[in-house]
Amino acid sequence: MHRVNQTRYGKPGGNCHQAALASLLELPLESVPDFCNEYEYWDTEQNRWLYDRGLFCVYVKPSELGSELEWLTENVPCIVAVKSLVTSGALHSVIYYKGNVIHDPHPSQVHRWREVEIVGYDVIAAIDPARVVHAARTGMRDEKAK
Repeated sequence: MHRVNQTRYGKPGGNCHQAALASLLELPLESVPDFCNEYEYWDTEQNRWLYDRGLFCVYVKPSELGSELEWLTENVPCIVAVKSLVTSGALHSVIYYKGNVIHDPHPSQVHRWREVEIVGYDVIAAIDPARVVHAARTGMRDEKAK
């Protein structure tokens, strides 16, 4: 993971989720669409975009965590939606790993140093590991791996 900061702030219009996804996938911010602000059904569009890269996002609420999912969310870096400490009433995306926020796309990093209330986990999974390797080798962007 490399850290990418958001470039727009507030609700609506902030691009923390775009920056978190770019960070997790180690992509420049401009190569990741701003799903939350550009699409009404942003989670569906995000999964279409991820699918073309051999990936899929599974959203899990904390109340749905069983032992296997709990293990996964503690041992695999994932995007977590938290209640924002900056913009009241808004959700904010951060990168979570081993029980801690390891990257907050907001330049203040305020969510790394205070306890956060987790609303949900976005766990990115490989649909087909061979497609992920193909995408990495070819630099595939918008075309499906053949």
